[in-house]
Amino acid sequence: MSHALVTIIAPLHPDSLDNAITAIDALGNPANKVLAEELRKLDEGRGIHFASLHALPSYTEGKAHIILEMSADGDERWAVQWIARLAGPQLTSVFKLATDWQGDLTKYLLAHVRRAGFGIGAQPGLAHVGTPGMTVGRIKAEAALFSDISQILAHQGGGISALDRLEDVRSTLRASGKEPLTPPEPPPPSSQSETLEAIGAGVTVFAREFLRPWLLALLLLWLTLLALQWYEAAELREWVKVAGATAIPPSDRWWAAARQWPGFMFALHMLGVALSLTLKLLLGFAALALVVAAALYLQLRRQEAQDWVSNRSPDVEVLREIEAQENQPGYAHNHMISITQRKHGWLRYFTLRLIFLAIGTAGPRLYKAGYLGSIGTIHFARWFTVPGTRDLIFVSNYGGSWEAYIEDFVTLAHNGLTGVWSNTVGFPKTNNLINDGATDGERFKRFARQSMQPTKFWFSAYPGFDTDMIRANADISFGLATAMTEDAATTWLSHFGSTRRPDIKLVTTEIQSLVFGGLGFLPSSAATFWALPDDQTAARAWLADLKPIIAWSDGRRLLEDPRRAIVQLGLSAEGLDALGLPTEALETFPAAFRSGMRNRPRILGDMGLSASQHWWWREPGHAAVFIYGDDANARDELLRRLDELAQVHGMTLLNRVLMKEVKKRKLADTKADAIASGNAQHDAPRHDQEPFGFADGISQPIIQGTYKAERAEANPLHIVAPGEFVLGYPDGRGNVPPGPVMNPIHDPSNALPLCSKKTIAGGNDVNFDRDLGRNGTFLVVRQLEQDVGGFDDYCRKESESLSKRSRLGPPYHVTPKFIAAKMIGRWQNGAPLVRSPYTMASNKAIVEENAFLLGFEDPEGLRCPFGAHIRRANPRDSLNPGSTEQVSISNRHRLLRVGRSYEPNEGQKPGILFMCLNADLERQFEFVQQTWLNGNVISLACPTNLSGESDPLSSSEQARSGFTIPSRDGPVKLEPLPSFVTMRGGGYYFMPGKRLVSYLSEP
Repeated sequence: MSHALVTIIAPLHPDSLDNAITAIDALGNPANKVLAEELRKLDEGRGIHFASLHALPSYTEGKAHIILEMSADGDERWAVQWIARLAGPQLTSVFKLATDWQGDLTKYLLAHVRRAGFGIGAQPGLAHVGTPGMTVGRIKAEAALFSDISQILAHQGGGISALDRLEDVRSTLRASGKEPLTPPEPPPPSSQSETLEAIGAGVTVFAREFLRPWLLALLLLWLTLLALQWYEAAELREWVKVAGATAIPPSDRWWAAARQWPGFMFALHMLGVALSLTLKLLLGFAALALVVAAALYLQLRRQEAQDWVSNRSPDVEVLREIEAQENQPGYAHNHMISITQRKHGWLRYFTLRLIFLAIGTAGPRLYKAGYLGSIGTIHFARWFTVPGTRDLIFVSNYGGSWEAYIEDFVTLAHNGLTGVWSNTVGFPKTNNLINDGATDGERFKRFARQSMQPTKFWFSAYPGFDTDMIRANADISFGLATAMTEDAATTWLSHFGSTRRPDIKLVTTEIQSLVFGGLGFLPSSAATFWALPDDQTAARAWLADLKPIIAWSDGRRLLEDPRRAIVQLGLSAEGLDALGLPTEALETFPAAFRSGMRNRPRILGDMGLSASQHWWWREPGHAAVFIYGDDANARDELLRRLDELAQVHGMTLLNRVLMKEVKKRKLADTKADAIASGNAQHDAPRHDQEPFGFADGISQPIIQGTYKAERAEANPLHIVAPGEFVLGYPDGRGNVPPGPVMNPIHDPSNALPLCSKKTIAGGNDVNFDRDLGRNGTFLVVRQLEQDVGGFDDYCRKESESLSKRSRLGPPYHVTPKFIAAKMIGRWQNGAPLVRSPYTMASNKAIVEENAFLLGFEDPEGLRCPFGAHIRRANPRDSLNPGSTEQVSISNRHRLLRVGRSYEPNEGQKPGILFMCLNADLERQFEFVQQTWLNGNVISLACPTNLSGESDPLSSSEQARSGFTIPSRDGPVKLEPLPSFVTMRGGGYYFMPGKRLVSYLSEP
């Protein structure tokens, strides 16, 4: 329903001003109880939202005004008749003081309605509605519904989905005889994409309201000139008659026939004259318009330079009365009225209308309905001018305190505010009409306060509700009637004491715990790889039994978990197929994932002894299940349970890898201590050593939005956007990459996440595609066997060789550990060569000195060689030293490593079960593996030429190439490196979010 913002202005003699104020004051602010009860009455849901009554002096000598302004439902006539019916005696006592009072209140009020606008014939003004389409009846009904639902939710139990909670509310309401409201769908929010439409609408209105008289004058001028040309063409008509008798060749008979008609050539001539006149007039009009516009602009700038600025503070007594009326107990909103004087002259008359035009046409198309820019606290507001004066009045009903309200405008909407009030006397200095002014916050606040008048009478239909509450109640009512999906129900529940989760905020409770770190507080672990049964029902039943022991969210929740061991789950493309994921949905997963690790040997460098025919693994399997326990007993107990589930459901164990026990965290001896100290998962640096003897897990990216990123020691260098690791969130470029999706027809329970981020609380959300990837990530698993003896022998031989040749003398001390550190880029305890180039640093420095920039601190690679493992795996700013943009580019390829060293079986060498998480297998893991590690042209990662070299620890079979150590005395070339690492098995897996696990485990 539309709203009527009615403004009634009656003339008042200044001598009667005090009497009028006294009569109005008797009505109360807020309105006295009797009058308020009358005004809150409804007519078929329609009512009066706000109303205020004022007796104001005018800046024009000898004038004063009685002003009644109200915001009501329906049309103007109904609103006037309704308030006259409800408050006739009270209003009559005031308006009878007007100089032209006639005795019939309704007729008098209708006769004195003043409509504000920006057209030529309208009084300059502008109106704003913060809750469009919302009637008083609807607002009150939805508030009551909110109260009922809140009571129902308060008595619900735990452990049920958002959609089930919503269904319970519906059932309870129906059982109590309260049918859910079915309000109209909220209007779609506007966006910046509608800028061109707004500009077009503004031009149209400008032409209609301002240029129409000039265009009509131009048309009359054109017709007049054309008539004169026709009159002067008499001789031409005679010439046409003669020319028509001239002989014409046969080939031009059509032209001859035309010329035989005397009027043809005349008509042709007049057409040319008309076109010529049109062009000349348009060019002349455009030139004139440019000249006029330039003159107006120069005049405006001249006036702005000369404008007087008021330094007057508000009257203390008046301000005290105003402040006494603000923030009334039980009221969530306030009222203000301001009266200023438009600056003298026709230019300010024009610019004021122009600003109203711009705001009134562009604003509704650029911003969400009911908002002024990003400000949504206003219920109803209006600017209007009093006929016959230069009085400019602003009235607003707004939520919150006046200080907060005005500060919002100073910081968020100062251009519009400046554009209007810059046309009034005493406003702070402006620039080009809309700049500066209100940005001078304190001076502007003083101007606004001294222009305000006490409100003697003010009425509100719903004192306890601000616009946020009204909009939330509307969304609740709408969602109650229409929400059909889990996402819509979650959004619906967020209106009860919360708000909708921002797109960048991780839903941690639906993300597997491994994503938040390596689970180092659970030191005993194992990896198992399974083949699912051919029977889809049995496969889903196995997953249903596994689901309760899968851990979600970060380690702080796990520390409160009574379970001593948990599992994490990854599914291969074949595993998703075996669980019944529709083929068309599976085809939306990345090609690299569906192809599988075995089929990408050239990209990954899995050739020679690392080729798949030499792997220990028979196949990667359908499901990878990782077990993490407090100790070996807890781990082994859960392994036995998995074996039992396998027997029940027909599973086949393909591979089992036991991990070496990692060092448990030291700062928290018990779970309770860890929780109390806040050090649940990141309470101490890891010092576990991988088989070559280097500290592992030192440098890791930190996902933005996790508690790790919020800790004081988290360095921005390592904080990476959530979308780089978890699907469904913005990546480092601010985009949400496309993920796997599924047609909604395959999700009859509407439980899966929706692809659209525009979910409100219902509507047609049920028809959106399902986002299968949301809260999931891709897991790379590679069992890498390490030749520790060969690595140590190589480092020893090269150190002896360099010592004999007296290369790399002091301050270097060439030892086997030095050679190993140069190849890795860190010392064995993890200290970076960039910060400790000559000797191993203390353990404390490892954590403190990990926030280094390779390019800025070591641009020549003299400390950490360009070919070193850590520089290849994460070059940081190497390509553009000191550039944060380059760091962000490198961060696009970061990997979250969560693997551990494995326990070798008989006949096997030690190594690591390399595991890493990434949102894009090709851009992250495969790019790093192929381009930065195995690539023999390292300039792609570092600004130098090391052609023929590859990463010293790469899993690929090494070419017989050496390793270069830069120095001031020239490059030091080591002997060709043997292959220290051999690939023994692996695969690509998808770690699904909680809701996808639930979907895949349904019978």
